[in-house]
This record gives sequence, C-alpha cells and structure tokens, in this order.
Amino acid sequence: MQKNPLAAKLVDRMLECLLFKNISEQTLYLIAHELGKEKIVSKNTMVYSMLKGSAFAKKKTFSIDIKASLNKHNLSLVKKDNVNKDLIDICEVSKKVSRKIHERLLIESKGLYIILSGNCEIKNPRNDYIVSTIQTGDFFGGSDFFNEIGYDYFGNITTFQDSSFLYISKNNLKKIPLYDQQQMRVNARKNKVRLRKIIFQCTEIYGGNPYTIKY
Repeated sequence: MQKNPLAAKLVDRMLECLLFKNISEQTLYLIAHELGKEKIVSKNTMVYSMLKGSAFAKKKTFSIDIKASLNKHNLSLVKKDNVNKDLIDICEVSKKVSRKIHERLLIESKGLYIILSGNCEIKNPRNDYIVSTIQTGDFFGGSDFFNEIGYDYFGNITTFQDSSFLYISKNNLKKIPLYDQQQMRVNARKNKVRLRKIIFQCTEIYGGNPYTIKY
C-alpha cells in the first residue's frame, strides 16, 4: 500500500494511543487510508449518545424503492376494486420498508471513536451529572466489538473543547485483520483499571450492582 504524508501523520498520532499498541504497520495504514475517518468536532458537541449511538452516522436516505416493493406484492397505488384491502396491504409493505431503513441506520450508527486531540465529558443524560472526563488517546463506542464495558456505557459523550477523532464504523472494524482485532481487544482490556474507578464512583452515587445500573 502506497503511503502518503497525511496518512503517515495520522498513523503517528494513532501510535500514541493504547488501543493501537503492537498493531501491525500494514493494518495501521489500512485504517488511516480506508477504514477510518478523521473528524474535527467543535466544542460542546455531543459525539455519542448512549441511546442513539454515533453522531457520525451517515444521515442519508437509503435507496429502497417503494414502488418496486409494491410491484413485488402485486399492489397498485390506485385501484378501483377492493380499495380497503389494497390500502391495508400497502401500509404493511410500507412498514416493512421502514423497518429496513431503521435497521440500516442502527447498523450505521455504531462505531469506534479514538480521541486524537482534545477532551470530552461523559454526562448522565438523566441528571447531567458529569461521570468523568476523557482525553487524547482514550476511546469509546466499541463495547460490542471488544465485548467489554467502555466509557460509552456511562452516558452521553460531549466535547469539552475543539477535538479531533478517528472514527471507524462497526462494519469497517470487521475488515481489520483478525490477528490485529485480537490485539486491539487485548489492548482494550488494559483500560479496565480506570473503568473500575468509574464503576465504583457510579455505584456510590446511584447504588446497586454497577453492571445492572440503568442510567
């Protein structure tokens, strides 16, 4: 893979992050070139919602052809006979199409964030309590991928100052070579000490088993 100066600079910044320790150079450049995107975000912007997921998801309309769906079910938007039945059937098809769009948006909304510069606050959406702050080198949004509790487990994440992120969508995470995926999981587990402190802090405030707390 041909290296360009911008990708090389991004790789240098990635190497400062715990998550990319012992990751092969080839994979680092693959992420910098193709799988990841650097995002510049202004101060006081929510980049991750614990309910809705990534703010970097593509807010696009997916190309699902309603008329094709209707034709597939032998329906017509205008029909003289049996109008009521056709309207019911058309509604059912529309519901199925809406579910497909929702499922696609849900998939697109999940991804991994690595803070390349700046600071963020983790804020409980119920009472705006600031659970913790995270900074350059920290990462979130990959709890499902790593099978570990992450910062995104504790609340919405908002930039405290102008910040930049490396964002890798859930689908692109799966394209990382398996041996480096495994190493990233090993690296992610090394963050447990700091996370335990946050869990203990939240348990003191909200009570109960920290693994079953509903924020």
